[in-house]
Amino acid sequence: MCTTFFRERCPGMQVLVPQQLSHGELDMLLIGQLLAFGDVSSSVSTESRHSPSSRVQIHYSYTHKGKIICLKTFLFLHNIGIKRLKILAKSYHNHGILPEVHGNSKRLPHNTLSLSSVQHVISFLVNLCACQSRVYANSFSSPL
Repeated sequence: MCTTFFRERCPGMQVLVPQQLSHGELDMLLIGQLLAFGDVSSSVSTESRHSPSSRVQIHYSYTHKGKIICLKTFLFLHNIGIKRLKILAKSYHNHGILPEVHGNSKRLPHNTLSLSSVQHVISFLVNLCACQSRVYANSFSSPL
């Protein structure tokens, strides 16, 4: 329904935030919208089948330029998928307003070399090239 509304108003409807924002900036924009338009529902389930704890559902209303739009259009306009939106919502509820950090961001790969090893290899290659160039130059020099 809202997709047809946008297609009628804007025939060349395109993604609003394609490459203008970095990944972190887009995450913060989406978390801000979740914060602004999230609504804790009044129907709190007090009991579930598996755990006695209460569950709270948060319902979001998605907007664009003051108009309420559906989830599908919201995802399209921000060029994201439902999985990324759910990850951001979960991150917001668990950690607050922080950009999402990849879990492997501080870990070095298993095949990294130390700086001294890299410098040793470089000096070896430079010496090898110098020796080979002298041998190559001597083999093609004409006798006088």
